[in-house]
This record gives sequence, structure tokens and C-alpha cells, in this order.
Amino acid sequence: MKGKHSKGGFSQDRFERRRESQIREHLEKCQRALDGVDAERVFVVGEGTLLDEFDADATAAVDATGKPEDALEDAHDAFWTVPLSLL
Repeated sequence: MKGKHSKGGFSQDRFERRRESQIREHLEKCQRALDGVDAERVFVVGEGTLLDEFDADATAAVDATGKPEDALEDAHDAFWTVPLSLL
């Protein structure tokens, strides 16, 4: 998805509409993928502002960017990794 744009005015408005459309399309694609899953539990990770869009047993905000496969792997690792502090 487009993430940066430096112009203002009409160009900025067009950019924001396009980005919102891309986000909606991505959410719809994710919902369709989850609808096809028969699982006992559903865990969803991603952009924190979008997690309320999903009916999941657990959600977590993660910062996974890059190519889709790499981003999914990063999100999985972030969700299932627990920080350890030794005293």
C-alpha cells in the first residue's frame, strides 16, 4: 500500500482516497481468507487501528512490513515471542 506522499491540495486528497480504498480492499481480502478457515481459534495480527475489524480470539498490533511472506513471518514471530528479562 502506498505510504508516503509529499504533495498537498487535490493531489493529497486523491492520494488519501486511493490509500483508503487500498486498505478497504486489503481488509476485504483478509476477511474472505479468514471466512474459509475452519479453526478452533483465530489469532489476528496487524495494524493496531484495524484489528477491531476482525472477529478473533486474540489480536495483537505488530509492525510487519515488506514482502507479504516476510511480513507474515515477522508478524507470526512478533505475536508468539515473549520478551525475557533476567534479574
